[in-house]
Amino acid sequence: RDAGYEYVVISDCWADSRDPNNSSLIADPTRFPHGIKPVCDYVHARGLKCGIYTDLGTNTCSKGGRNHSIPGSYGHYDLDAQTFASWGIDFVKADFCNAPRDHPSTLYANFSRSLNATGRPVLF
Repeated sequence: RDAGYEYVVISDCWADSRDPNNSSLIADPTRFPHGIKPVCDYVHARGLKCGIYTDLGTNTCSKGGRNHSIPGSYGHYDLDAQTFASWGIDFVKADFCNAPRDHPSTLYANFSRSLNATGRPVLF
């Protein structure tokens, strides 16, 4: 903050998979052993805002050295928006890899509606 920063944004490769019971995103257990919420709590406690990366497609742009793809938000916009809000996310960077190419503006609008429906102000 003293250096002029307002946001700390966790970029691609933070997620590992989706929970088989409820489809929620699961943070990489090696990189984020306690999940994302404690990271955002730490960032907020220092007067900064917490951001995260997602992809509007089925998978993110990178595998991050894994032998499996990292899940994107396609088909889970409402769930992921609620998850991000519950973690205290203030900013979402949404990429467009592995997404249907025919209507990008529609997908961005749909995800925006999902974020707005959480009631949490999120820069997107």
